[in-house]
Amino acid sequence: ADLTRVLERLPGVSFSRKGGENNTGIEIKDTNLMGWGKTLAFSRDSNVDRTSWLFDYHDPNLLGTWWTLGLDYADSSDGHLYGLAIGRPFYSLKTPWSVGFAWSDGLSTVSRYDRGVVIDQFEAKRQVLELNGGVKRDARAGWTSRYLGGFHYDRHEFAPTALPLVGELPPDRMLSFPWVGIEWLEDSYSTTMN
Repeated sequence: ADLTRVLERLPGVSFSRKGGENNTGIEIKDTNLMGWGKTLAFSRDSNVDRTSWLFDYHDPNLLGTWWTLGLDYADSSDGHLYGLAIGRPFYSLKTPWSVGFAWSDGLSTVSRYDRGVVIDQFEAKRQVLELNGGVKRDARAGWTSRYLGGFHYDRHEFAPTALPLVGELPPDRMLSFPWVGIEWLEDSYSTTMN
């Protein structure tokens, strides 16, 4: 079998011990699922704070188109993570436009320690939303320029758990803003040999 293809399927295993606690992990990942160029990964991570089962899927050519799809799911002993991303990127220098959407929702328990002992905990919830897009200008003299823009929303909320709080909760915060950008790409490359 092709060695590169075998390496793409090899599972990963990790183990470490720090501060008297074990951290373990195992991952099975295929970066070219059934020869279709899609990525599928499953993993399990365990550390002092949580044990999580994770699933990740990435499709760079959704249903044979230039659209991409990303799905993330994590089930943890103290919460969850859900994620979705869909878009149509600039797949070549001649692509006239791009668009993208990404959303994630996560919940976890944050532990605060004093000399290796948990002194309090609080719940952290995060929601993120990103919308973006871009258009290409006409290429001139081997250069391509693109105008980019989007909107980003990022909300953090914190709440106490059953353990009494020793310190203050972090303040809830929300960041939301539009953004703009421009990029220039030179359509030029050279081939060399060593």
